Amino acid sequence: MQRDLLPVFLTAGETLYEPDRILDCAYFPATAIVADEYLMADGKSAEVAIVGSEGIVGIALFMGGESRPNRAVVQASGWAYRLKRQHLHEEFARGGALQHMLGVRRESVTEAAGNLQRLGLVRNSRGHITVVDRTGLESRSCECYRVVKREYDRLLPEVTMGAAAAD
Repeated sequence: MQRDLLPVFLTAGETLYEPDRILDCAYFPATAIVADEYLMADGKSAEVAIVGSEGIVGIALFMGGESRPNRAVVQASGWAYRLKRQHLHEEFARGGALQHMLGVRRESVTEAAGNLQRLGLVRNSRGHITVVDRTGLESRSCECYRVVKREYDRLLPEVTMGAAAAD
């Protein structure tokens, strides 16, 4: 895979992806920071994720999606590695290191879950999060929740269908 990674310099303000356009590559930021922005109906944007050296921009590519509902904009200039779609698919199919580099810092999840628990929206215990007030949780999110949920359902239909069958 290393020979297929192309180092690129990303400039602050540069748009890497526009909503609903076909993705041709993924980016692995090294020193750059990229924001995932949802464009709301009123024309404003809301950041739904920030990706730095721990993540990947264009994750939908190997989850079965060819496009994404959000715009990706470089927030801080720096270096990243670009990997074409076909090489990403090949490497991910092999398993191994690529799958292990994709994750979320545990501390970030713990902090967010703690905040939601203090608001009475979820209950945390021993690594499990239980939603206790779904309506309240959804009301605290912006309209981008529907977009994220729709994308999750599109990319992981077997998970969504499995959960519905268990209800």
